[in-house]
Amino acid sequence: MSGSYDATIKEIILQDPDALLKLLHLQGTHAQVENTDLTLIARQPDILLSVNNPDYLLHLEIQASYDPEISLRILDYHVLSLRTSDYPVISALLLLRPQADGPKVTGEWKSAQIHFKYDVFRLWEIPASEALSLPVSLLPLVPLCNLSGTSAEEVISKIDSRLKVEQLEKQAKITLWVKTYVLLGLKYNESDALNLLKGVDNMEESSTYQAIIKKGTEKGIQIGTNIGFMQGEQQMLIKILQYRFGTIPEAKMRMLASIDSIDELDRLSQKVVKANSLDEVFA
Repeated sequence: MSGSYDATIKEIILQDPDALLKLLHLQGTHAQVENTDLTLIARQPDILLSVNNPDYLLHLEIQASYDPEISLRILDYHVLSLRTSDYPVISALLLLRPQADGPKVTGEWKSAQIHFKYDVFRLWEIPASEALSLPVSLLPLVPLCNLSGTSAEEVISKIDSRLKVEQLEKQAKITLWVKTYVLLGLKYNESDALNLLKGVDNMEESSTYQAIIKKGTEKGIQIGTNIGFMQGEQQMLIKILQYRFGTIPEAKMRMLASIDSIDELDRLSQKVVKANSLDEVFA
């Protein structure tokens, strides 16, 4: 998933996992985070949920940009999840915008001996009217859904109307508007996103709007800082690996590029000290 929106999307889903099941028309109830640690690979799956009635493990990858390797990556996670769970595993991909779609996003991965299938959900194909009726935690996703003739301004107004009737603390409403503002960046530039929020009754003059700007800016700065620091860490690790082991194979470079956790980069850096080969580093 794109690092810029990773934290926001995960917060939305993990706040109410059952709401995700309703959005994607998946069976089951009482979904909760599955704390399985798939340490055999450098990067962890986006979302793992244990679901009841029926019992299964839901593995969900979320993409904001196109990844031609996504089908193989989902297969990797699927197999590792099977090895750590006693329940069936359902793998799925949620695409946040059309830019994440592409010719390699087929819902399957084939080889001479394997035919693996996974579900693909395109957020922009889900009717906004349907998403508006789901649990309030999903409201920040609504502007990314299929507006089907409804303007973005009307959708924001409907979100506002929904929040006005919900029994939520003021801080909870501000948090939902901040998340909405952040995710609008997947579809609109910053100026247009702000103008959409200004269209809400009295929003521009309200303390809520000022809080949105402040928190949205802080989130953006923090995200940018984290991404910049992580890219520097990745480059440093690559240089150390090249110094110790020579040319790094393309597959290993892809693994390094996919890492989106400072902790994981630190773990690999520590292993380099004692490792005798690249395979030992990535084992």
